Amino acid sequence: MNKHQNIFGAIIAALLTVGTPTGVSAQEAGAQLLEEVVVTARRREENLQEVPIAITAISAADLELRSIENVEDLQVLLPNVDIRGGGTSGGNSGSMAIRGIPGVARYIDGVHLSGGQGSLENVVELERIEVLRGPQGTYFGKNAIGGAIQYVTQAPQEEFGARVKVTGGDYNRQDIVANVDIPLSDTVLTKVTAASLSRDGHVDSVTIDESYGELENTILRGVLLWQPTDSFEALFTAEYNRVKGNVQANVLFDVIEGIGFGPRTPERYNEAGIPFTDELYAYGKKEEYKNAVDFTGPGVLFDSDSFSMKLAWDINDSVTLRSITASRKFDYATYRDLDATQLVMQNTWYYQEVEETTQEFQLLGSGDRLSWVVGAYYYDRDVFEKFNGWQRWELTGRGPRGPRPRNALDRVQTKDTAIYGEITYDLTEQLILTVGGRYSDEEFHSETYDPADALGSPTQPSYSLDGTILVVDGAPLVFDEDFNAFTPRVALQYQYSDTVMAYISYAEGFNGGGVNSRFDPTLPNNGIIAYDSELLKNIELGLRSDLLDNRLRLNATYFTGVWEDIQISEALTPGQTTVTNGGEAEIEGLEIEGMWRATDEFSVNFTVGWLDTAYTELGASQNIVLDSPFPFAPEHSYSIGLQYDNDLSSGGSVTTRLDYGWIDDFQTHRDPRFQKSVGANDAYGLLSARITYVSPDGNWDVALFGTNLTDSWYRLGGFSATLGGVDQGVVGRPREFGISLGLRF
Repeated sequence: MNKHQNIFGAIIAALLTVGTPTGVSAQEAGAQLLEEVVVTARRREENLQEVPIAITAISAADLELRSIENVEDLQVLLPNVDIRGGGTSGGNSGSMAIRGIPGVARYIDGVHLSGGQGSLENVVELERIEVLRGPQGTYFGKNAIGGAIQYVTQAPQEEFGARVKVTGGDYNRQDIVANVDIPLSDTVLTKVTAASLSRDGHVDSVTIDESYGELENTILRGVLLWQPTDSFEALFTAEYNRVKGNVQANVLFDVIEGIGFGPRTPERYNEAGIPFTDELYAYGKKEEYKNAVDFTGPGVLFDSDSFSMKLAWDINDSVTLRSITASRKFDYATYRDLDATQLVMQNTWYYQEVEETTQEFQLLGSGDRLSWVVGAYYYDRDVFEKFNGWQRWELTGRGPRGPRPRNALDRVQTKDTAIYGEITYDLTEQLILTVGGRYSDEEFHSETYDPADALGSPTQPSYSLDGTILVVDGAPLVFDEDFNAFTPRVALQYQYSDTVMAYISYAEGFNGGGVNSRFDPTLPNNGIIAYDSELLKNIELGLRSDLLDNRLRLNATYFTGVWEDIQISEALTPGQTTVTNGGEAEIEGLEIEGMWRATDEFSVNFTVGWLDTAYTELGASQNIVLDSPFPFAPEHSYSIGLQYDNDLSSGGSVTTRLDYGWIDDFQTHRDPRFQKSVGANDAYGLLSARITYVSPDGNWDVALFGTNLTDSWYRLGGFSATLGGVDQGVVGRPREFGISLGLRF
């Protein structure tokens, strides 16, 4: 056990043995109550402490006090939850795993958002974030094998009001967020939100005058709430979200030579008299925020328009009908310099045009001892994607010794239909049974094209599917498949007292299959190879408790599960990754979350995560090893937060907040050939602090804050291009300070 775990173990022991503070009576201590946390994970408002699911809920006030600006900032604050930038695109897209399982669904106000593009949302005008761990098939429309993250936005208010928040800081940070509530009548309420967020990059090029990892985010959102009667309401939302930036904040960690297979590109460059060595380019080994990239064009674009309509009708006092209709269209593009140098050794360009629509109906009922929900769900997604790749452009010759252009165009359509239901019945006043199930059917259709024209030299990327490099030669290769499954859920909970509840549950999660659609004439069937769906069987034991006269909240969850037919992306041939189905794997872990309200002024938050993962059967996989752990599944993690609230004699208040989170090291590769040489993510911890002053009238506040105060060097994502001989990583931001001013009218 390392020093981090020893320290935190001592803190937990102290918290669990503490009694009523000296000089404070039991009656006075009882007044120091913990706030009730209301969640809607089961499609109705409930006290989190009475829900038999592993949930973390963070309110808007807590998000701000913890200086959480982006959902990625939750990375070290939640047990067994991994949220980071995508492997090759950094913060331009998100990669999420819960308990080592990557199938995590995202929702905003109940509407599913697909893919990783734009998934690292900036936190703007939220009421709370709910993170659900484990399979979620009977609560939300879209099946989720690993878990779900739900963003709940603030509804329009009944009185006119405006809020403006302005933030400035290091790296030319300039943020402004404005919200206005405009009630048009007693039955029509509206809200308008506008945000402009920007900051410069933090990785400097040594080749040109450019810093990479910059951010420009513009958000416009309009909400209209219509309540013509007490039994009916309609909520309409329209949002525009645009993210622009240059190349991700990538740094070369290692130049890999002699790995034993693949083109070993650095060696080819050195043999050709073009130096490519650690000494020249591997700034990651020296923990320097530098690279040698010379790209000046746009590195990322995410341009999204979305609309939703939510209808709710109380048919009578016990039955409610809801409808959620939504559509979203977005363009996504990213340029990736995977060697982090001025050489065109591993450069790629992705561009996607995506359209998706969802429709969900829910019928909810409740009685004295029985509550239930029945739902029907439909989801349609249509994606056109082009891929351009340039490899070894400065070399000459054929095969692995010369340039390798890669040019592809494909279309993927998925349709997901499902019906689900769940019944909760009070067997006694203390014993509650929940039984539910979901039937999912996913239709998969792909069209893979062979572009006729050869890919020329790297040029300014095109934000379109048109152009000579995308002229299609002949008919596409077509693949159709259908995947379906029934996934049950059963939970039994026992309410020992008003403040202590325990539960045991069994749930299954399903993730549909697909096809490797990247055209490659050198592979069998031109690389168009199907893979099957996967299934997770999960058991949980949970304890939810408010102790010490409601001053200590202590929640614990133990889980164990079997993951079957795992979808594994592995390098079966040089220069090509293929998704296959592995056999089985086992997961086991523990999650502890708590809050101690020591006094009216001082409180402590804490979390602990332990995770043990291992592959137990190989299946069709060729390059994993039995008993090896999952990637992106750190064995240990913890966080601790200290908060002191000081009410001033003037009527104002000062809140001081300190947060520290730590995660263990972990692998980013399943393939053991890469785990010892590259692909490991070292353990790291992040410290943040914030001091907030609120005026006596509550109309304004000012905050000073700092993030990554220990100036930790840490890796958020990246791409270990081991077949190409480089290990590139996207690094997190260094220590930053800022000031924020909030005004309320």
